[in-house]
Amino acid sequence: MRRALRRVLVFCLVGALLPLAALQADIEDGHLALTGEVQSLSGTWLFRPADNPAFASRDQDDADWTRIRLPSSWHQSGFLYDGVAWFRLHLSVSGEPRDLGIMLPYVDAAYEIYVNGHALGGQGRIGPAGELEQSSSRAAFYEVPADVLFNGDNVVALRVRSYGGVGGMVTPDLFVGPAVELRTDFYRYLMGNTVPGAIFLFFGVYHLILFFGRLTERQYLYFGGFGIALSFVVFGLDSMVAWIYDSHAFKHLILHLSLTTLGFWFANYLHAQYRAPRTIVLRAINALTPLFLLALAGSLVSTEIFNYYMRFFLPVLLASLLATFSYGIYLTLRAVKRRNVAARIIVVGFLLFGVAAFFEILGYLHVTQMARFVEEGFMLFVLSMVIAMSVQFSRLHIARERAIRKLARRLLRLNRAKQQIVDSERRYRHLVESTHDLIFALDEEGKFLTVNKAIKSWLGFRKEAVIGQSIADFLFADGKSNTVLRQAIIEDRMKELRSGRKHVEFRAEFRTALDQPRELVLRLARIQQEEGYVIFGIASAVPEDPLMRYVTSEQADFVIGNDMALAELLGQRLTAGLYVFLDPVEVAGIRMGLREIIVNAIEHGNLNITAADKTQALGSGTYRQLFAERLQDDRYADRRVFVSYRLDEKELEVTIRDEGSGFDHGSVMGRDIKDINRENMLHGRGILLTVAQFETVEYRGSGNEVRLVRALPARRIAGFREQDPARPKRIG
Repeated sequence: MRRALRRVLVFCLVGALLPLAALQADIEDGHLALTGEVQSLSGTWLFRPADNPAFASRDQDDADWTRIRLPSSWHQSGFLYDGVAWFRLHLSVSGEPRDLGIMLPYVDAAYEIYVNGHALGGQGRIGPAGELEQSSSRAAFYEVPADVLFNGDNVVALRVRSYGGVGGMVTPDLFVGPAVELRTDFYRYLMGNTVPGAIFLFFGVYHLILFFGRLTERQYLYFGGFGIALSFVVFGLDSMVAWIYDSHAFKHLILHLSLTTLGFWFANYLHAQYRAPRTIVLRAINALTPLFLLALAGSLVSTEIFNYYMRFFLPVLLASLLATFSYGIYLTLRAVKRRNVAARIIVVGFLLFGVAAFFEILGYLHVTQMARFVEEGFMLFVLSMVIAMSVQFSRLHIARERAIRKLARRLLRLNRAKQQIVDSERRYRHLVESTHDLIFALDEEGKFLTVNKAIKSWLGFRKEAVIGQSIADFLFADGKSNTVLRQAIIEDRMKELRSGRKHVEFRAEFRTALDQPRELVLRLARIQQEEGYVIFGIASAVPEDPLMRYVTSEQADFVIGNDMALAELLGQRLTAGLYVFLDPVEVAGIRMGLREIIVNAIEHGNLNITAADKTQALGSGTYRQLFAERLQDDRYADRRVFVSYRLDEKELEVTIRDEGSGFDHGSVMGRDIKDINRENMLHGRGILLTVAQFETVEYRGSGNEVRLVRALPARRIAGFREQDPARPKRIG
């Protein structure tokens, strides 16, 4: 790759330098010998910054006139003069004169042409006193009749009126030759200059349209502006704009507006094309552009500012363009080093254009004298950028097609996976709705999000009545204190899940639609999701030891701490063997009574929560806080509850003892439960509920020990029950 680039560079430089010798101007010291072919009139002319009609005469003595090179503006040669000036050129004709043709580019700002004192015409209009009456910027062709010419010396004279001290011509398109041949060349010249400008304009507009379709691809915007600016440069330099509106000011606006923005469009295009980061050079270019535009605006409203603009700002502008394109070469070479495909293509056109632009600017600044082919260089350069963007677009299109195919495959897999999810969800929904267990989901606050139809069988509630309600609202309680404690158990389990535990399992009694207790085993699991977490739960019947139906007698002793959850579990354990003697409703009543006694032993006995304390705490809603404080109190923290249990085929005997100071059990035992309800003594009602379930309720000592006895009926058929408690009755 490096060798190939080196060969291209050498070829470009040799191709640019070879024409130098052949294109040396034929005019020396204001004289040109005609050869009968088309010849360039670029070279040294005779110049006089004054106005005199006699200057058009063939006999005018011009030996002392200043030598000045055309094409140029006389201010570039040091003449700070605004008015009418004359240019003269001696043409030497050998042999019989024939019709000649003279072709001139646009001349600032108006002129008249004479051959041997004979007026051929002109562009614009110069007043009798030398004032500029009308400017023009059109190129023109003039035919010189043979009868005007002499065998020998002939004189071509140009009377030129400047604008703002700028007079003369810029482009090298001035020729002399046979009339017929040169006229044909003139029309080719007009067409030839229109085509490159039109191509640049087409490229610019086309890529602007592409940008509006792809607003994120800013290289299309910058290249569109660059192409339009290039077209205006071509139209302005080659006087094409004069065929739209023939005015020196209009031509100046179009040409210099393009020149002032050309560097901006170019630098930003390369940055966007190569995805290069913004640099201080780019910021400087972007900052200078408004300053050049401001100077251009001033040159349109004042001849003095116009003069300063052409003398000072224009050279700076051209130098900045040269620096900008040098910076573009730097960016392109860096992109080539990064293996950027577009840069590899642009670098070739860049070199060709750089050579053409370099010699164009040197020619304008009178540094060297050579033919200028900047339009061709522009064409090759722009073509390279178009090819680069086409290649990039093609690569993007191929990548897009690949991405579309890849996306289509992924969408196909996604649709299949989605269908599998739908099928799985349908099967899961069927499984959830048809299962015997109660399956539900809770939010972070413990409210039901979903629940299956088993809620109707287990508790007698419809699904719609449960959604949005808290799970704690469905706990069974026969008193306010029990409600608080059981809700505390649920909340403690929820806190365990929030603290990081994956799942918890515990037992709880729920209330049915008929306000009856139903004990269930709950298994809760915490599932993290994007918007938070969800608690999934399964509730099922309390598992039973199948051997308990074959027990004929059993005896055990238990020692527990002040844990309400253990009170629940112990009540369930003490009644586990009663199902072979009693129906489930009676067993539930006995379990409730035992639980109440154990709870009283914990709160009233071990924790010394008096009836007054409990009543006040329940009324103020601080019972849980009071219970927690007593658990932390060193006086009560180590106390235990002792439970002795005996079961045979005749009776159930349970003895429960706490380490408290006892209580006045006689004040409760001798009263009716209806009286307690009327007085709202919730904490005394549990004892009477227990009394209703046992034949013997015997308090001993100070009241911190109680013996409970329940007589049992004859044993039912071993291993068989009238109803399996694991299969709930349908309620409601």
